[in-house]
Amino acid sequence: MQGTLVLAILAVRSSYGQQIEVRLDDSKDIPDTLQWWIAASGAWRIRTYAIDHDIHTHQVDGKPDDLLVLASEGIRKHYPLLFHYLKHISKLFKFVGGTCQMERISFQ
Repeated sequence: MQGTLVLAILAVRSSYGQQIEVRLDDSKDIPDTLQWWIAASGAWRIRTYAIDHDIHTHQVDGKPDDLLVLASEGIRKHYPLLFHYLKHISKLFKFVGGTCQMERISFQ
């Protein structure tokens, strides 16, 4: 499976249900994330909400190149960031002994 992973670790923790967003004030706080998986076979936007321990996934239509620009520019414009990561991945998943394992990604 080939595609691009866009990962943003946000400088906030929030609750979708309570409609609140709080800046991280401690290194022990768990941040929200925004991720995009963009491939020729389809694209997904995944948003996590740390306070609720909630995940919202949305399938997104569009051309991969256009979605990559939308994801990267939208993240930078609308979200306070701790970290932004973009990787073109040729083999994100590998199957070992009948189970699917995700590639380990190191942040340096």
